[in-house]
Amino acid sequence: MAEQDTSALPERPKRNRGLLIGIAVVVVVAVVAIVVFTTRGSDNAADGRTTVRIGTTEAGATYWTTFKDLAAQQNIDLQVVSFSDYTQANPALSQGRIDLNLFQHLLFLANYNVANNDTLTPVASTYVVPLSLYSRKHTAVADIPAGGTVAIPNDPTNQARALLVLQKA
Repeated sequence: MAEQDTSALPERPKRNRGLLIGIAVVVVVAVVAIVVFTTRGSDNAADGRTTVRIGTTEAGATYWTTFKDLAAQQNIDLQVVSFSDYTQANPALSQGRIDLNLFQHLLFLANYNVANNDTLTPVASTYVVPLSLYSRKHTAVADIPAGGTVAIPNDPTNQARALLVLQKA
């Protein structure tokens, strides 16, 4: 197998591992900011609570229970809306079907805004979900034969991330 020249690829970014509570605090701050600075959340005047709908591609993750509990302490009912396709969350936000979303990095958002003539604005940062390798045929990267086919995301902002994962593997 001929060795590939990977010098043209950018250096792999360092992973920033945050604690769950740090992420939770950022999400709650973002939710509170949305409630304070927008009128999209639905207020329930009878009990002084506000409902905020947040869209994500990871609605089944266990940390949402923590996020909901922390938001509830601020009189916010957090409704998590699940998207199985990450291209759906930004249009849903633009159309007012959700109040905010949590799933993308800044380059993805910028690319979406340019491609769709939109003006979605980040209100807080969390973490960037790492890309992983998956296969139904192979149990290890070494099992992939020379000349084998590997799929990577077709959006330009995640292609470089995928190439870095492959480079590392």
